[in-house]
Amino acid sequence: MPAAVEHQLGTLREELEQAIVGMSRRQSATLKLLERLGAELGDEHRRLETVQSLCQSVASAVEQQAAVGSRVAELVMETRSVMRSDVERLESAVHLEAVKGRQQDQARLAQVAAGVAEVVEREAALVSQRVASLSATVEGVRAAVHAQPLPVLDD
Repeated sequence: MPAAVEHQLGTLREELEQAIVGMSRRQSATLKLLERLGAELGDEHRRLETVQSLCQSVASAVEQQAAVGSRVAELVMETRSVMRSDVERLESAVHLEAVKGRQQDQARLAQVAAGVAEVVEREAALVSQRVASLSATVEGVRAAVHAQPLPVLDD
């Protein structure tokens, strides 16, 4: 083999070796980049899983809040209904107490009126007895006056 061919082959071998070493370095760098990219994708995947978990937690919290809000609305409606019922019972009780009060007042007035009527009847009986006694006395005086002769006055 001639020296020029060997020299060219040597040069080509060196260039080939350098090309292979360059390719090997690039492949190594590419592999490192791919590994970092894989790690970053893994990190991104974990972040996305965390975000998904947070979204599920938020959705669950929103559902719970909706359920609580619904229950609060039900409780408000029940409370209003109970309060209406209580107010109606209270109004009825107040009305009944007022009616009872009026009836008691009327009963007291009737008792007072009966007492006054009794006093008036007793006083009327007493006055009748006194009038009868006075009438008898007047009749007695009249009879006595008629029984006595009248004096005659001379002038």
